[in-house]
Parts: sequence; structure tokens; C-alpha cells
Amino acid sequence: VVSNGTLTAADASRGMRIGYVSAGMVSSNCTVVVQGETPSLVSNGPISLGNDARLHFDVPADGYASAPITVAKKMTVGADTLFTASVEAFREKTGGKTVLVRTSEGITDSNDGRSVAAAIAASNALMPSRCRFKLSADGKELILRTPSHSGMLLICR
Repeated sequence: VVSNGTLTAADASRGMRIGYVSAGMVSSNCTVVVQGETPSLVSNGPISLGNDARLHFDVPADGYASAPITVAKKMTVGADTLFTASVEAFREKTGGKTVLVRTSEGITDSNDGRSVAAAIAASNALMPSRCRFKLSADGKELILRTPSHSGMLLICR
């Protein structure tokens, strides 16, 4: 759990591996939870999300001022990776778009051939209506888009 603090993987060559298992093991079910107004998980190298890895974001009401996960290189997505988010406060107060992960080299498939698009599609299936994860146009950011519940209701008779 990263909550209003900073966790840094300083080794630029190795980076951070989340959710990898040894031979003969079934699943890691490793979940990294990002919560609070100013969480920061920083990797000076790549981040690799392995089998059954989960990234969960408890998005604050105002969203994030800056991406809570920053990666100096690339982030690879492995088999059965899921992104999840608690968005109720954000959707109720402001909604819109907030960047969750920012990389310098992109968010890519791991060697197992599972596509990032498939991981995002599986993650979106678990989200509330019209709340969606998506990649930025350049493939370097994971973005959360959610509608706002606020608005105006006009009734004509």
C-alpha cells in the first residue's frame, strides 16, 4: 500500500517486478494499492507486471495532481494483469480524466503475448458504467476517465 508517501525503486537496471511467481506456483495475486491525495510510486527503471498482478487506485475526490506511478523506462503488462479503481468520490465531485501511470518509454506487452488492450478491456469490464481505463495516444500513460454525476436536469412540460 502506497498512501500519501513515496516508494522508490532506485535500481535503474532492474526496476520493479510485481506479481511474478516461481516455477510450480499457481498465482501470485499480488496487489499494489495506491491511495490518498499524494501517493507516489517511482521506478528509476522499468516496471514489470507479472501473472495476476493488480494495480488498484483509490482515486481522491479531486483526482491526482500528478500521476501517482511514474516509470523512468517502460511498464510491461503480463498475463491476467488487472487495473482496478475506487472512483466514487472522484465521480461525485469532479469526474473527468486523471493520469494514473506515466512512463517515458510506454506501456507495452510482456513476452507472453498478452496485449495491453486485452488487460484494459478486462479491467474496464469490472468498472462502473462509463468509467474507463485507456492508454494515451502515445501509449505512455494509463488514464482513468469517468463521468461526473453532477449536472443539470431540465424537465419540459
